[in-house]
Amino acid sequence: DYLLFYLTLVLNFDPTFNKALFLQANFYQQLKNYEIAEQIYQKIVITDPLYLEAQKNIAFNKTKNGNIKEAEKILITLIKSNQDDDTLIISLADFYRINKQYDKAISKYTDVIKLNNIDNNQLWRVLYMRGICFERNNQWKLAEKGFLYSLEIEPNTSQVLNYLAYGWIERNVFIDQSLEMLEKAVQKNPDSHYILDSLAWAYFKKNDLTKAVDLMEEVIKKA
Repeated sequence: DYLLFYLTLVLNFDPTFNKALFLQANFYQQLKNYEIAEQIYQKIVITDPLYLEAQKNIAFNKTKNGNIKEAEKILITLIKSNQDDDTLIISLADFYRINKQYDKAISKYTDVIKLNNIDNNQLWRVLYMRGICFERNNQWKLAEKGFLYSLEIEPNTSQVLNYLAYGWIERNVFIDQSLEMLEKAVQKNPDSHYILDSLAWAYFKKNDLTKAVDLMEEVIKKA
């Protein structure tokens, strides 16, 4: 409330202060007041660096209100108008993934990978997200390949370690390696109850029931 109050004061002095508009809209977005957030985002001028981020937020907020087609149209229009910005293709791929349109998401993530011009900070994530889509599409071998490639780029990424290890445990393969990976993931992200849950599952598979129970008690506390 205090932050919104001071942002309103700032905008009373300068209604065209785009950074203040973005922050104000973002707060309303966090409060799930998506219509007011959109009204404010739309005030950010097209020449401002925050414009694209504002439009992406409008699109993703529309999905939360069930306006899937309208959100897709916004993202596709942004891509056509900003063909040098590959992050917009990633945003469209994320949009399809979030809305469980996995084939479309895989296609867009693959388009980005084929460009060969994204840095490793983006590439590991794109491979990971595409891997999730492959897994949801029951294409585990392709998912596994993507996760392993992602870990070649960023070996200590907790979410990738967790996803791959859990996939192996579910298939009763590489249990010892999965256990090591999950221990590493917990070290990197000790507050994640998802990773602790996977680690408990690994210990259960190893028939170390005492350790599994102890970890599940931690999961219950954190969840």
